[in-house]
Amino acid sequence: MDLLFVELIPCAQAQGYQHFNLSMAPLGGAGETCYARAGE
Repeated sequence: MDLLFVELIPCAQAQGYQHFNLSMAPLGGAGETCYARAGE
């Protein structure tokens, strides 16, 4: 996943994007399954 962001950010900048906001996207759906750890 890290490599995806490392490659995606320069591509977005080349297309004129000035901001890249991940917000809480990596945590979407965390803890919603029966296999989720207690910390989620």
